[in-house]
Amino acid sequence: MKVMFCHDGEEMGQKALETAVDFFKPHKADMIILCVNNDVADASMEVDCITEEFQKEHKANIDKSAQWVAEHGMDVDVIMATGDPREMVIAAIEKKNPDVVVIARRKKSARESAFRKSLSAYLVKNAACNLFIMGPESYSD
Repeated sequence: MKVMFCHDGEEMGQKALETAVDFFKPHKADMIILCVNNDVADASMEVDCITEEFQKEHKANIDKSAQWVAEHGMDVDVIMATGDPREMVIAAIEKKNPDVVVIARRKKSARESAFRKSLSAYLVKNAACNLFIMGPESYSD
């Protein structure tokens, strides 16, 4: 079984990954960790430097997550992508053909809900694979 986990590189994303590993490890699953950095269009050189530094830090966090998964007995692959997360996740699904894609929803404020598009809602409509959508109550303290 191939499981693709969409990881944002943040602490809550790591907690959700740990919950997903606990769930899928008994099924002898292989884990693909996908992390997408939003593309910053028309960025200045200053923003480019900040973005590059952020991406290096993000990659280091994802590599630590992959190491944690491997230490817990699962084969793991990492995909780092830059662009629109919705498009990048669909492209990764088409390339890797996972049996299931795991998305961890976040608690959002009313303002965030109004301005941020939901990746999970987009995938429900557009992904040609099984989805496992985790609510924040399943992985947060």
